[in-house]
Amino acid sequence: FEFSTFRTDTVDIYWHNEWQLREWIPDDMVTLTYPDGYTILYQSRALDGLASGSGFEKTEIRMEGEKIEVTAQPNTKKKMTTTTMKIVTLSLIVTSIGAAIIISSGGV
Repeated sequence: FEFSTFRTDTVDIYWHNEWQLREWIPDDMVTLTYPDGYTILYQSRALDGLASGSGFEKTEIRMEGEKIEVTAQPNTKKKMTTTTMKIVTLSLIVTSIGAAIIISSGGV
């Protein structure tokens, strides 16, 4: 399934006999892996995710019944912070290279 602000489908996952177990967690927990541009809300609070490969985060949620309800929201603040950090880093690199060229050529 795909995360989207326009989709609110219920996702039911049924076990298939040909599947293989990749990771074990306790029976009362569920692990969600999702694109790092999203924040997962559970019981009206944002869950902290851990980096899980390039562009993904992972979080574990304790089951308090037979089902859980979570909401995925686009994380525009995180995306804006990442973009700002990239621009600042690139600007520092370009400025450093420019200064090195000027210094190595004997000045202006």
